[in-house]
Amino acid sequence: MSGTRSRKRMTMFTFFLLVVVVLVVALWQYHQMVVSIYDGATASMYRRMLRPFSDQHDSLGQRPVRIALLGGVGSGGEPEATEGLIRQWQQVLLKQGFAVRRIVTLRSPSELRDMNLLVLPGGANLSDNDIAIIKDFVAQGNGVIMSWAAGTRDQNGEWRDPRLLRHVAGIELDQSSADHETDSCMTVVFDARSPLTTGIEPGHVLSLTRFDRPLTSRVIEPRTRVAGVCLQHSEVAWVARDAQRSDQSLRERAAIVHGDYLAGRFVWMGFTIASGAPAPEQQAVFQQVIRNAVLWTTRQPMVMKPNWPEAVDSAFTLAWRIKRAEDADDRLPTLARAYRIRLTSYVTPEILQENEEFVRSLATAGPVGLLLSGDLSQPAGAPP
Repeated sequence: MSGTRSRKRMTMFTFFLLVVVVLVVALWQYHQMVVSIYDGATASMYRRMLRPFSDQHDSLGQRPVRIALLGGVGSGGEPEATEGLIRQWQQVLLKQGFAVRRIVTLRSPSELRDMNLLVLPGGANLSDNDIAIIKDFVAQGNGVIMSWAAGTRDQNGEWRDPRLLRHVAGIELDQSSADHETDSCMTVVFDARSPLTTGIEPGHVLSLTRFDRPLTSRVIEPRTRVAGVCLQHSEVAWVARDAQRSDQSLRERAAIVHGDYLAGRFVWMGFTIASGAPAPEQQAVFQQVIRNAVLWTTRQPMVMKPNWPEAVDSAFTLAWRIKRAEDADDRLPTLARAYRIRLTSYVTPEILQENEEFVRSLATAGPVGLLLSGDLSQPAGAPP
C-alpha cells in the first residue's frame, strides 16, 4: 500500500516538475518575443518558435525579409563608384541582419522569385523590360527601395524618361537639381509622423555630403507621403515669407518619400547610400532610416524603442513656443546654458524674420524648430 502511494507521489511530483519547466520555457520565449517586437524584427523569432507549423509566412502573416540588390556591370555611373555603392548597401543590410542576394540583371521575373524587397542603388540603369518587371513585382504586394536617380538611364547609359519614379513613386525629379543648376540638397528635415522616422528624434536634421549631389523631387500624387524635406540655409527666409503656402511648397522639396503602389510599397531617397555625413550620430540616424525603410516596405511590425545613454541617470526636457515678439526672453536660454539644460525652442516664421539674432542665441542652447500650420506630408486642400 505504501509503495503504491509512493509511486503516485512520484508521478505527481514528476508531472508538477514538467509543468514548471514548460512554464519557464514559455515565459522565456515570450520574453524573447517581446524583445524582438521592440527591435522591429519578429519574423525570425516566430519561425524559431513555430518551426514545425510554419510555412512561407510566420504566425503573424509576416514573410521573412528577403532582399534582392540589383547591381552589376553597367548599373550606371562610373563602374568603380557603382560597385562601391552596391558593396555599401550589402554591408549595411547584412550588418542589420537582413538576408541579401545580389542580382546582376533582371532578365525575367523569376530573378525575383522568393524575394519580397528589391533595392535599386543610385544610378541603376534600367531597360523597358526591367521597369516592367519591377512594376509588376511591386504590384504583387512586394516592396522596392529606390535611391537617387534610379531608372533615369536606359541599359546603354542614355538619359530616358524617368517613368519608374513617376509611375511607382508618384514624383518628378527637380530638374534644376538634376542638372546641377542649383545647390544640391545638404540638409534633410524629418517628419516625425512618418514610419520611416521611427526611433529618430522629431525634427532631426540629417546632413548630407555635397559631392554625391543629392536630389529633390516634387510630389505629384496624393498617395505619396513625404518623410523628409530638403531645406537649404538660404531657404529659411523663403519659408518664413511663404508660410501661408509652405505645405505645398515643401512637397516640392521632397528628399524622402514613401507610399503604396497598387498592392506593394515603395520608398525613394534623393541621395545614395554613401551620402550620409561621417559624424557617428549622423551615420546612426542614416542607417536607422534605411532599416525603417526595409521594415516598412516588407510590412514588418515597427515599434519605437528609445536608446537611453548608459552614462545618463535621468533627463529633463524643457520646451517653449515663441509666437509673439514679447515671448522672446533671453533669460531662459541663459539659464539653460548655465545648468547645461538642452533647450528645444519653437518659433514662428514672423519671429524668425523679426528677431534673427535672438533665434541664433536660441540655437546655442539647443535645437530650434519652425512652427508651421498644416500637414507637411499632405497636399494643400487634401483631407487630413
